[in-house]
Amino acid sequence: MEHAAKRVKAIFSVIASSSRLEILHRLNTKGSLSYSELKALAGFRAKKESGKFAYHLRRLVKHQLVSHDRAEKKYSITNLGKTVLMLAKQIEEQSVLGGSRIYVRTSKYMLEEFKLDKIVQSLVKEGGMSLDMAYKIAAEAESRLSRSQTTYVTAPLIREMVNAILLEMGLEEYRHKLARVGLPVADVSNLFDYIARQEKTVSDLMDQAAQRVMSDYLLHSQLSRTVADAYMSGELGIARLGHWALKSDTLFVDLSALPYDQRVIKASFLERPTSLDDVWRNLVMTTAYAAREASFEVQVTNLMECIKPFDAGRAEIQHGLARALKDIQFQLEMQPSDVIASIEVAAGEEGVLEAYEAYLSTVQKPRVGLVINFDGPKEPLIRRGVEIVQNGGLITFTRSPVKTSLIGVKHIVEEPSGPVVGFLHGLSINLPRLALEAEGDETYFRAKLAMLARLAVEAAALRQKRLRDIGGKGLLPLLSISSTSREFPTAINTVGMLEAIRFLRGAGELKPQHIGEEIERVVEIIGKVSKEEISDGAGISILADGEAKRLYELDLNRYGRKVETLLFETEDHYLSMINVTRREMARADSLEMLKNIVSGVNRGVTVTLDMRMKLDSGNTTDFLEEAFNKLPLFTSRLKVYVCRNCGQRYILQQNRCNRCRQSFFTSYNTLRWLTDIES
Repeated sequence: MEHAAKRVKAIFSVIASSSRLEILHRLNTKGSLSYSELKALAGFRAKKESGKFAYHLRRLVKHQLVSHDRAEKKYSITNLGKTVLMLAKQIEEQSVLGGSRIYVRTSKYMLEEFKLDKIVQSLVKEGGMSLDMAYKIAAEAESRLSRSQTTYVTAPLIREMVNAILLEMGLEEYRHKLARVGLPVADVSNLFDYIARQEKTVSDLMDQAAQRVMSDYLLHSQLSRTVADAYMSGELGIARLGHWALKSDTLFVDLSALPYDQRVIKASFLERPTSLDDVWRNLVMTTAYAAREASFEVQVTNLMECIKPFDAGRAEIQHGLARALKDIQFQLEMQPSDVIASIEVAAGEEGVLEAYEAYLSTVQKPRVGLVINFDGPKEPLIRRGVEIVQNGGLITFTRSPVKTSLIGVKHIVEEPSGPVVGFLHGLSINLPRLALEAEGDETYFRAKLAMLARLAVEAAALRQKRLRDIGGKGLLPLLSISSTSREFPTAINTVGMLEAIRFLRGAGELKPQHIGEEIERVVEIIGKVSKEEISDGAGISILADGEAKRLYELDLNRYGRKVETLLFETEDHYLSMINVTRREMARADSLEMLKNIVSGVNRGVTVTLDMRMKLDSGNTTDFLEEAFNKLPLFTSRLKVYVCRNCGQRYILQQNRCNRCRQSFFTSYNTLRWLTDIES
């Protein structure tokens, strides 16, 4: 015991010197160092200080706080040295905190003396409180902190205490303004496991953490309490909540109309193309930058107009476009968000489908799709379309003269648009909730719809303002080059349109004319309400955006199994798209209903061919041929299984890959924007 006491006393005598503590600190932070490196870093630079440094170092080595590797001629801190250094730091902190004054670990990772004025400034600046009231709250907080006997005080702890005082005094409005956004420690820990299960990377983890912070910021600081409550209760849906107030949902980029030889993208120029290689370069760079400013999709239009001047042949286009698509895929994979890209082309364009097939063969999960306007010969397109669909391609076919995105957004603007237009459609109204509350009373349903539409339009107007402010700060450089960037075409998305109408009218009375009438009323109500807040008004859409499942689950918790009776037999949640099965394709009334929906919904519709059932190549061809002949637009709804080893794709789950015999598979849905809900 006496020997141990002497040992401890000797160690305390060693660390009594600030010079020796500095040597330990440098070795702890830098690792092993040579004699001269350690001497310089520890602050012994003058020649006359060499003896002093040697003395301090010998004492540290003698008491086993530092080890000396004679072969490498390096010095390192020992485990005992690390323990002593940590103990010295704790003693220093406790000596500061144990005094009569209060010290705070601030959000800037510094230890500062507590100052009453900082609480006062925060209450006045952040909460808009009067000066007298702010001093009263701050003085009460200081009094409680002095009595708390805490080991140390942090900025979040002070904020919690101030918020508690505000609640006790009935000042909830101020407490709401002072809410801190951030993640609890447990949530951050769980996020690591979630990202690992999703087969993503550390960049995705950082993005998810940032999105959660921005989600809290939006709900607690930007949206009105009424709108935020409507979102959390399930009356409204907000897709990609963390991106919602920062980006457009879908960007349309006219590659042929971009201003060349101008600094349209930060630190980069789009050069006027003098060769086909320049066209591919502009395509890749523009799409990659646009993906940073969209939360769902970037669609590039008029690519073929850029190619025409160079009189390229099929093989040249096929090779160059396939390479460009792979480069776009690489750029998108380097970004943590799940944005997809699409290229709009007319059917029959030489080399395009072949290039897309070549691209598909090189990637596991495609992030780039095609939108094909098929108002022309169909036979070659059907054959290629079957191959692309069965290989898990992202492809939408449309005969509409209006440009349409992969998800189904219609490129409709009131005035001539610039080269880049941002569309907003990630805000939804839960129509089945209104139908359940109305209990068959259509008058009540429409009155409640008008009330909820006002909330939705209020949120949409706020979003437009936020995006204009962000664009004005130079944070959306690509979008800001367009003359229309001050206004964003807006759609209020309608979740569960068919389920709501069926519930109101009775399950046996869902007829085409009912659909047309209800859509017309919804368009009229939202259009009338939105004109008061948004200059161009807001249209309506039925677009797949991932919110339908959340809204369904909230309704299920609220109303119980009654909600399940609203669902269609092929679904396990509400629909925010029009799903076409083989049976519905054969029914004239179903097709008429679909045409009424597509023509009545003025901002876009997702129409999917349900290919989740077992289809062989012949059945797939027949199904697609019927779709080409009967539907105005469609995309495939299919789960694809991919061998991790060789990349072979299957539309049915396999135990082993037929090509390489491995049993390791990954999967994805051709509705890439629904990856968060489709499993």
